[in-house]
Amino acid sequence: MIEKSKLLQTYPTAAEVKAARESTGLSTDEIANLFGLSDGSAWRKKEIQKQGSKNTRLLKPMEFEMLLLIAGTHPNLKITDK
Repeated sequence: MIEKSKLLQTYPTAAEVKAARESTGLSTDEIANLFGLSDGSAWRKKEIQKQGSKNTRLLKPMEFEMLLLIAGTHPNLKITDK
């Protein structure tokens, strides 16, 4: 069981999403496939945010948590083998 206090529970910015994806070493097509999206262009929309606009395509907090876990960059948690 994960302690709730270890979760970030924040909405990431487009720049944070892009940086986390780049940390995984996966292409936009590969990460899109992991998250059940149609293709890399669907994922790239999560990495773009024009100044002053509210991008509603960004990742939800738990999706961002999973991305950070995949990247190995979550500040409080990590994935380990059983």
